[in-house]
Formats: sequence, structure tokens, C-alpha cells
Amino acid sequence: CDWSSDVCSSDLGYAVHALERRKTILIERFVHEFKSPIVGIRNNADYLQRKIKQLTQDYTDIKFNDIINNCSILFYHLGELEYLLGASGSQKLNFSRTVVFRDIIIKTIYELQPVFRESKFSIANVTYNKADSNRIIVKTDKIKLNQVVYNLLINSIKYAESDLNKFKMVLEVDEDPTNFIIKFKDWGIGVKLDYGKKIFEEGFRSPEAIAKDVTGSGLGLTISKTIMIQLGGDLILANNAKPTEFHLIIPKN
Repeated sequence: CDWSSDVCSSDLGYAVHALERRKTILIERFVHEFKSPIVGIRNNADYLQRKIKQLTQDYTDIKFNDIINNCSILFYHLGELEYLLGASGSQKLNFSRTVVFRDIIIKTIYELQPVFRESKFSIANVTYNKADSNRIIVKTDKIKLNQVVYNLLINSIKYAESDLNKFKMVLEVDEDPTNFIIKFKDWGIGVKLDYGKKIFEEGFRSPEAIAKDVTGSGLGLTISKTIMIQLGGDLILANNAKPTEFHLIIPKN
């Protein structure tokens, strides 16, 4: 390309404008995504401040769990924003001994109880083999891996079928000589074959997700796959529908 030519300058200007517009749209989505948990924290804190002496312990615990869940949502969206601004790539990974199922997956499932409650799905329909609770012990970045697990679990809720009776999630553990493989299965709306690779592209949202009016930045799976590669593993779509099946691949070393 002759950089001095009007045609090249025009193409470059169009590309820059398109990128800036795309970033603007993503930032607008983030503003919306941040507002909801902030409002939730403020409302619950205000309610507890006014009513805590009159509440039962069980109801107080529910309100505090709602606040904790909203904080988790904010941390998740903060990770997306860091990625968008290019800050996440410069962060140093902090590896520590982690019992993956117990310390991350089971913990995150229970932290999402307010989301299950709001969606009217039963947390009892999330099943796993209790023998797997202490099976996967590796050195990894717990915060980064937690972000991936949170994204996979929240997506299963967001993209579930409307029929409450059809909601189901199954988590299974497999392994090969070098990796642990955690299989996240759900029976939601699925992913069309045409979009199997696109779902990992930055900002991509399928027509089905848009039609279902699911909010999101379209960055969750992009960031999750990037994180898993940084950790020496991977995230792959192993099956498109019934069940939709993602494999979280975690290196043993």
C-alpha cells in the first residue's frame, strides 16, 4: 500500500473509525453491566442499615450473599474492562497450590445462589461427583481461573432454555497423562455449528443470544480462552448442543 495515496489513507481512516466505534459500543455495554451490581449493592446495604435489627438471621444472610454476588459480578466485569484496555496482558500471574473443584468451582456455584434464585432455576440441578472435590490439585493462578469458571457457569444460566424444568448442568472430570479436563455440560439454547469458532472471537454475540435479550460484552469466552492459554491449558467447545459442552483443560504441571 502506498501510504501517501488517498485510497490508502481513506481505508486506514475507515479502519481506525471502525475500531473506535467498536470500542465505544463495548464501553457503553460495560457502563450498563457495571450499573446493575452497583445499584444492587447500594440497595441491599441501605436495606440492611435500616432493617437489620428486625430481620431474621436467615434473611440477613440472604442479603449479605446478594452483596457478595454483586461484588463477584463487578470483579468479573473489571477483568473484561482490563482486557479491553490492554491492562490484563501486563499483569503478572500468581501461581499457588489450588484445589480446583473445592476452592473455585464449588465455591463459585454457591456464590451464584442469588443468580439462580433470581432466574428461578434450582441450584440442585447443578450436579458433580463429590469424589472430584479434592481430585484436582495444581499450581495455578486462582483468581484468573476463577474468572473462567465464573464465565462458564454464568453463561449456562444466561443461555438456559426458558422452560425451568429443562435447566440442568453437569460437571465431570477426566484426565490424560498431562492434563485434567473439566467438562461443563448444559442443556441450554446451544451454539450453532456456524458459530463454533466465532464464539471465541472478541465481541461476538450470536443472533440467538441477541434475540434472547441476554446482556453481555461478547468478551467472556475470548478472555476465558486467553487466560487458559496463559495458564498453559485451553478452553474448547467440545459439543454444540444438548448438551452444550465446554472443556476446561488444566495442565497437571
